[in-house]
This record gives sequence, C-alpha cells and structure tokens, in this order.
Amino acid sequence: MVAQGISLRLPGQVSHRLALASVFIPAAPLMFLVGLSLSLDRLALPFSFIRSVAPATPVLAVAMFPFVLRKSRWTPISATVAVFFAYAIVHSIVFLGVDLVTMGDSLERTGEWLRQIGALSVGMTTFLVLRTVFVRVKGSDIWKWVLIGAVPALAMAMVQVVTWETQNSTGGNINLFVRTTLLKLYYMPNRVSGISVEPASYAGYAAIVVFPLAAMATFIVGRWFYAGLFLALTGVSLIFTAGGIGALNIGLICIGLLSLTPGHWRKSALVMAVVFGVSAAAVLYYRPNNYLRGVLDEHNYLREKTAAPDGGAAAGGVDFVSTGSGTVATKVGSTLDPVLHLASSRTSIGYGLGATGFHADEVLYPETAEKFEANYAGRIALYSLVGRLLVETGLMGAVLFASMGAVAFWRAGALTRSRPHSEAVPLFAARVALFVFAGSAVVSLASFALPYIWFWLAVVDSREPALSDTTEARGAMASQMRGSAGHARLDAAPAATAG
Repeated sequence: MVAQGISLRLPGQVSHRLALASVFIPAAPLMFLVGLSLSLDRLALPFSFIRSVAPATPVLAVAMFPFVLRKSRWTPISATVAVFFAYAIVHSIVFLGVDLVTMGDSLERTGEWLRQIGALSVGMTTFLVLRTVFVRVKGSDIWKWVLIGAVPALAMAMVQVVTWETQNSTGGNINLFVRTTLLKLYYMPNRVSGISVEPASYAGYAAIVVFPLAAMATFIVGRWFYAGLFLALTGVSLIFTAGGIGALNIGLICIGLLSLTPGHWRKSALVMAVVFGVSAAAVLYYRPNNYLRGVLDEHNYLREKTAAPDGGAAAGGVDFVSTGSGTVATKVGSTLDPVLHLASSRTSIGYGLGATGFHADEVLYPETAEKFEANYAGRIALYSLVGRLLVETGLMGAVLFASMGAVAFWRAGALTRSRPHSEAVPLFAARVALFVFAGSAVVSLASFALPYIWFWLAVVDSREPALSDTTEARGAMASQMRGSAGHARLDAAPAATAG
C-alpha cells in the first residue's frame, strides 16, 4: 500500500503530511512538537535514569522510534555518528571491567555506567528519528516550525524580562505558576530561563537552536517581520539571562554570524552583531543587580584576597579557577583541569562512561573539586561536554565526537550550493549553530541526552541526496505523480511506502 501525502497550508507556504510506516502523522503538529520539545530540557517525569536533565526531545524520539525504524543508506554524518557510538560503548565496557576489578563500589559504578549508556543511546535515537522525519519535510518548513515551537519559551522569557524590569506582580505570579506548578521547576524571579531548567540551559537552547535559524531566515529569505521578530525576542531574552553562559553564547553568535553568513548578507550580519553585542555589553555591565556582574565582582574580590604577597597567582596552580566563585571555578575547571591532567592521569586514554565521579581526584585540582557540589551518591559530575569526553572517552573519543560536528559543518556548506535560498536556511543556520555549540561545550552541555547536537546533525544529514533518492522515495514519488495526472502543480510530499 502506498500512502498518499496530503497538503497542509502554512503561512505563505505548503507543507505535507508525513507517512511513517503505516501510521499517518500530520507534519504541522509533529514539527511543532519537535520545536517545542527542544526548549524543554527537564520534564516532570516520575523517574529519570539521566541525571539532572530529562529532555523532551529524546522522549518524543523514543516514542516515535518504532514507527520510523527502517533501512537507510550510509552518509558521511551517519558513519561518523556510528563510529563514535560504537567506540564509546566498547571503550566503556572495557574500562567498566577495569574499575569493577580494582574498585569496591561495583554496584554504584555499574549504575553510573548504565546512566551514561542510556543518555548516549537516547541521543543516538534522537538523531536517527529526526533525520528520518526531516527527510520528508521541506527545509523551509523545518525553520518555520522550529521557530513556531519556540513561541512558548520566548513568551515565558518575555514575561520574565518585563517582570524583572517593572517588578510587576502579575508577571511574577505567571512566572511562578508556570515554572513551579506546571513544569515543576524552581522559581527564578531575576533571570530569564524561559521554560528551561535554568538560565544557562535556556541560553544554550536560544543560542544554538533559535537564534541561528531566525538570523538566517531574516537575512537570506528576507523575512524581516516574521523571522526578525523571533530574532529580536531571542536576542533580548539571551541578554537578560544575565549569566556567564549567556554572555559567552552572545559572543559566539556574533563571531559565528560575522564569519559564516554567506556573501552579500554579511553586511546585515555585521549590523546585527554590532547592535546585539553593544546592547548586551551595556545591559550586563551597567545594569545593577544582575547575576553576571555579581559573579565578576566576587571573582575580583576573591582574587585580590587570595593573591600571593609578591603579587603572583594564588597557590594551587590555576589562578582563575582557584580564586573564582564556585560557579566560575566548576564550569571552567570542568574542562581546564582534565586538559592539564592529560599527561599525569589516564585522561588521555579515558576512564569509561560514568567514571568521572569515581576518578575526580585524578582529573581535578583539589581547589576545583572543593567547589563542586556533590550530587547523586556524593559523586562529582563535570559541567562541560569537552571535559566529560576527555575524562570518559579519552582523546580518541573526543576527536571522534568532534569529527561528527566537523563533518556536519562541511556537509552543510557543500549542500547549500544546490538548493534555493529558502530551502538552504537550515543548512546555513547549522554552520553557525555548530560553531556556537563547540564553544559552549567547553563550559556546559555536559549531557549526551541534550538534543542540540543531535538535532543539527539530523537537519544536515536529512538534506543528503543519498537519503532523499532512495528506491522507496522514488517509487512513492512516481505513484504520486500518476495519481496527480491532470493537475497543474504537484503539492504532495514524497510519501513513504508501507508494506
């Protein structure tokens, strides 16, 4: 049986109904759910095997997995993803065995290994499901529906901005109700966090997902009102996250847009980067009582207080880490300390997935370790993805993971050459997003379950001709063309064949 695609009207465009196996899934609500799920990094689930985060996108992907599981051709991106996944699993099994032989906490160590295997597996599932779905969605629909899915998060962020600036009690009550009652998150009255677990999480989502798409749609397609509105709201909300991660992401966005916006659109990117950067600097530096200003003031105070009598660095080796606030020390130290321990520990080889908390004394300086808040079972967990990759998968694992992003960056650039501008927006945005992700991973994004990298890998991979030119797709398209004889225009999407 060949499932026929059904047209669905979108703002100014035509989308399609997706046929996954023998189940029809309307594209509009599905793509909206994908966009919305990216902004939810902690669901109020009765249980979670993934520490600290329970993102909605992997939950959605796991639920859809039985309907989209099918054979597919290998691509450069899927090959690098498979190599990293296989390496990480085999490597972790080997070094889990080493730890079980040499350590006494066998049950606890195995539990942590299972948690990280679960996180990596749901990340892999997210990639596989989204690439299959996106193959059957136009590029213009991807960026539109991901932006539409961001509306709840941006609306909540704007409520938080207005409440912060006006001290309006109604806005505060809305913020309190949505975050504490509906989402079961903690209440943050003076920083923007949208519907994410914390401001840093929201900053990652806004900078890696929403801003690149809105910027490229604004510059390249010329949607100055529609996409430009998302661009402006996302920029304002990023500034008012008022934290180090938000400030870092703002800088990365400006650099990424200036260097990666194509051709004659670069002037628009320059104007936007200057306005965005100056506005952010002015608000974060001159506005009193913001979180980032407080952290910097605390760092400067502690640095002066603990400086050596001769004016040199404080004892402990790394001045910024050893004298910074707890927040600064743990985020910077999560990457810096493992890098500095490459030669003096097993970090170059890796300790295996889930092993960080059991070998923290070997990869962190004592001054840094003191500032970590012990979490589950009193074990330390690093805050940066780079640090986690180095400690748990070694240099080889870190290189393999980086190769996934590098290959996607290369393929995104190559694939833009054969597409009209409106269809290439997600590819142009992917290059900026991957750049921002790489910079953010140095101090945050530690969980493999976070969907941002998997989302962008899937977006780029879904545009590969090898996936859109399968026998199944050709047969479905031929069937649609026969059924559409006499029509002036074929609006139906290539449908899937269900046996």
